[in-house]
Amino acid sequence: MAAILRRALLCPLVFLNFFLYMILLGIAGAKLNDSFERGFVPGGNGITVTLVIFALIAGVVGVASSLAGMHHLAAWRTDSFAAAGAAGLIAWLLTLLSFGIACKHIRRGRIYSKSVRVLESIAIILAGTQLFYLLMLHTGIFSRRLGGYKEPGYVATRSAPTVELPPTSSEATQKPTVASAV
Repeated sequence: MAAILRRALLCPLVFLNFFLYMILLGIAGAKLNDSFERGFVPGGNGITVTLVIFALIAGVVGVASSLAGMHHLAAWRTDSFAAAGAAGLIAWLLTLLSFGIACKHIRRGRIYSKSVRVLESIAIILAGTQLFYLLMLHTGIFSRRLGGYKEPGYVATRSAPTVELPPTSSEATQKPTVASAV
């Protein structure tokens, strides 16, 4: 029951983060494209350029994290949890970097456009929602009561291949055996 509740809470968070990261990518990409077309720094200062670049990096990794989270929701296994957890942690750390630059940009003032304000606010919102996603993802690690990932019947689907060595001189006199592949 708890695992179903966790899935029900994780699903909207994964999709919310996905769409927020896509918006972040769209706005940051548009600001970068404007700077390429006009031939000057977007927003007029170096902090805006740094914010745009780190928002693009955090956005790409965040979308990858959301896709790993969607796969985990579909599979709900320990191996998919490892991928979703690792990608989510890296995305959150990069989003925190973008969050810090956005806070510095706000503190400095002189925001030139509304799109930069939206970029800053989405970076700040994503820092919180990604953290909440990571906390919800990791609630079931320690206890089955919370919907843990301990799977008693999980067995690897492929066994390691067996290699048969040629017989030595003492074994050549014995009756040959046939190795069976499993």
